[in-house]
Amino acid sequence: MDEQAKAEKREKSKLFAIKEKLTPKKKKTNPDEQMKQALKEQAGTKEGKNKSSGNLLDKLTTPTSMLTIIGVIGVFGFLIATTDLTTGASSEEDEVQKELSQKEDVLEAYRLYISGNEEDIDRAYAKLDAIGYSNLPKKDQATLIDWYIQQEQYTKAMTLEPGSDVKIADTIKESHKDNPDAIKSELETLQTSFEDSDVLKFDLANMEDNYQGMVESSHLTNFDENRANLAVKAFVLTNQVDELDKLIDDYKENEESYEMLQSQYDRYVDQYTSEREAFEELEKLNKKLESKEKDLSDEKDKDKKKDLKSDIKDIKKDIDKKKEEINKIKEKIKND
Repeated sequence: MDEQAKAEKREKSKLFAIKEKLTPKKKKTNPDEQMKQALKEQAGTKEGKNKSSGNLLDKLTTPTSMLTIIGVIGVFGFLIATTDLTTGASSEEDEVQKELSQKEDVLEAYRLYISGNEEDIDRAYAKLDAIGYSNLPKKDQATLIDWYIQQEQYTKAMTLEPGSDVKIADTIKESHKDNPDAIKSELETLQTSFEDSDVLKFDLANMEDNYQGMVESSHLTNFDENRANLAVKAFVLTNQVDELDKLIDDYKENEESYEMLQSQYDRYVDQYTSEREAFEELEKLNKKLESKEKDLSDEKDKDKKKDLKSDIKDIKKDIDKKKEEINKIKEKIKND
C-alpha cells in the first residue's frame, strides 16, 4: 500500500471514531422496559390530546361562541316546551270533550224520560247507568238511585249509596203493605248483605215490638215523622228518657231529623210524666202493702188484725187501679 492510501485509511478511521463518540449507541431493552416505554408514549399522546381539548374549550368560551350555543339551547327549549303545551292542551281538550259528551247523554236521558213512554223511560235510566254513578253530578246520582229502587235493585242502590236504606225500607213496606210477613222476609234478606244498616234493624225490631232493639239501633241516617214517632215511643216505653235526650242532641246538626224527634218528644213528654208519677205512686202502695202485711203477721189482737186485713184489702184495690192507670197510659203511647 502506498503512502497516499495509508494516509486516506487513517483519515477514515479518525472520522469513524469521532462519529462513534457523537452518535449514542442503542441499548438493548428487555420486555419490561419496552412496556414502560410504550406507556410513556401513550401518556404523551393523551397529554397532547388534552392540550388539544383545552384549545377547543378556549375557542368555545369566546363571546361569539357562547352566544351561538345559547341560541341553539334556546331553540331546543322552545321546541320541547311547545311539545309539552301541545300535549297538555290536547289532554285537557279530551277531558272537556268527555264532560260535554256525558252532559249530552244526561240531557238525552231526561228527554227520553219526559216522553212518558215506558220504553223511553227504561232507555233513559239505562243511559244514566251506562255513564256510571260516580261520573254523574249529585242531583243525577240521586235520580239514578231512585231508579234502582224503583226497579227493586235494592242491593245495587245501597252499595252505591248506603243512605238510601230509608227509601228502600219504605218502598218495601209500601209494596207489601197488606203482607207483613213479606215485608219482614224482604227486610231480613236485605239485612244479611247490610248488617250495619240501623234502618233495617230498627224497622225489623219495630215489627217485633222489640222496643229495646229499637233503642239500640236508633242512630238512623235520617228521621222522618214515622220513625221519629217510633223511636221516641221506644225510649219512653222503656223508661230511657235521659238517653232519648242524648239522642235528640246528637241530631242538632241535622235540622230536619232534630225537629222531627223534638216534636215527637213534646207530644209524649206529658204522657210519660203522667206514667212516671203513676209508677212512683204504685211503688209507694207496694211498700205500704208490705208494711201492713208484716204488721198483720206480728199482730196478736183479733180486732187489730181485722182492721189490718181491711187496710190491706183497700191497698190492693188501689194497687190494681194504679196498674190499670199505668197500662192505659202505655197503651195510649203505643197506639197514638
